[in-house]
Amino acid sequence: AMQPPDEGKSPLLGSTDALAAEESVPWSESLREIANATAVSITLRCRLALRSVGSTAAQLLTPLAVIVALLALQQVSNAILASHEEYPEPTPIPPLHKCTTKSPQGCKTVLYGPQGVPWVEQIM
Repeated sequence: AMQPPDEGKSPLLGSTDALAAEESVPWSESLREIANATAVSITLRCRLALRSVGSTAAQLLTPLAVIVALLALQQVSNAILASHEEYPEPTPIPPLHKCTTKSPQGCKTVLYGPQGVPWVEQIM
């Protein structure tokens, strides 16, 4: 059987005495508690952010390091390409036969390499 709720208790809210006690708290104390809770929350979030300073710095500095490395590679390639190389006279290439496994003349490999350039001759 259902019993009627006790006096001083609300079936949905529990004790009405606790509600009455909260209502009697002055606003200045409530605001002080809210301000204190906000300060604690901000402090904890700042500490959490400071823990990840290394990863944040890495995320910000890594793209800059990649850009600097790419600019350095560009400067190196510009310096190499700026070196003066004489262009050789073109040599006409005779018509080449179709290369197949059955061709009697065999296959020929065609490479371009200027003559008289030391580093090209060293590679070839």
